[in-house]
Amino acid sequence: MPVQEELKIRVKWQGREADIGLERLREEFKKIEARTKGTNQGFGRLGGLGTRLTGIMGRLGPAIVGAVGLVAAREIAGTVAEMSRLAAQSQITTEAFDTLAVRAGSTGPAELDKLRTAVGGTLSDLRLMQNVGAGVDAGLTFDQSRTALEFLRRYSLAFGKNFNQLTSTIFTGLQRGSTLMLDDAGIIIDASNDIYKGLSEVEKKSRLVADAIKLMGEKMETLPEIQENVITKTAQLESAWENLRIEIGKGIEDEVNVFLDVLTRGLKLASDMIEKHRKKVEKDRKEEMSAYYRIDR
Repeated sequence: MPVQEELKIRVKWQGREADIGLERLREEFKKIEARTKGTNQGFGRLGGLGTRLTGIMGRLGPAIVGAVGLVAAREIAGTVAEMSRLAAQSQITTEAFDTLAVRAGSTGPAELDKLRTAVGGTLSDLRLMQNVGAGVDAGLTFDQSRTALEFLRRYSLAFGKNFNQLTSTIFTGLQRGSTLMLDDAGIIIDASNDIYKGLSEVEKKSRLVADAIKLMGEKMETLPEIQENVITKTAQLESAWENLRIEIGKGIEDEVNVFLDVLTRGLKLASDMIEKHRKKVEKDRKEEMSAYYRIDR
């Protein structure tokens, strides 16, 4: 009985050759078909889940859009409110500064103009009145304050210090009669020196301040003259911007108060709505997941 020869196919793959019979090919195709079927089922389930997720995101959409709108409104409100806050603070500080100037035999506007010249427009009016006003109230004179400002401006430029921060620190030190704080500007005074012995606390503080201002005047002669450059122009720009914000705040104070009241009520209403929407989404999500697991099984 003749032997029937099995038909074989020669396969070449990556430089190698082999003969594969038809039965072997059928088996391999069945394996591939089984794996493909399982993969398709898996992708089908993923597709169903993706559809459900898309539905959930669609329901969340209004809440997300609303939240973004609220954040934007909050940022705008914050900027506007800050302008009004600065304006309100400036009004209070100006009144106190004017009172101090009158006590010194001058006027607030006149003294403020002198201070602006001393700093070359690199500190805002509000910061000038706050620092100098507090210093004068603690015993400094306006002349001493101007000397301190002129020195600190030169010192900060010469040694890369932040003029605004340095001014705040040094004027706080002068108000307290604290020699330790004056070290930040290179003003070294030994408070334990015999010349301060026997003085009352008030007399000692007054003497320390006078000596510190005198030393500033002497050291200022050794510092380079102030020249207009990027540093000074940047500081002038920041100062002008703060002055402008205050002026804008003065003009919109009434409108801002109304706006803040409306926004506060709106935020409360939006919060209630979002909470209600959240509960609905949570309920829908549980139903979706429950349905998904039932189908998957």
